Amino acid sequence: MITSLHIRNFRGISNLRLNDLSRINVVVGRNNVGKSSVLEAIAIAVGAVNQDSSVLKRVLTQVLKWRGWLG
Repeated sequence: MITSLHIRNFRGISNLRLNDLSRINVVVGRNNVGKSSVLEAIAIAVGAVNQDSSVLKRVLTQVLKWRGWLG
């Protein structure tokens, strides 16, 4: 389980710290504020650590398709 997150210099995020995360978290915000970038960063980080991260790979695939970067 991810309990905290620090993203620095990733896409449009210069520095983001999220602490005290729980088992279920909801990412909300206006358009173009970085919600998808947060999900992408998590998927990339977890994929680098755990090659069996099929749920996050599916999330990343959907984000990439939604952005038009994947078929």
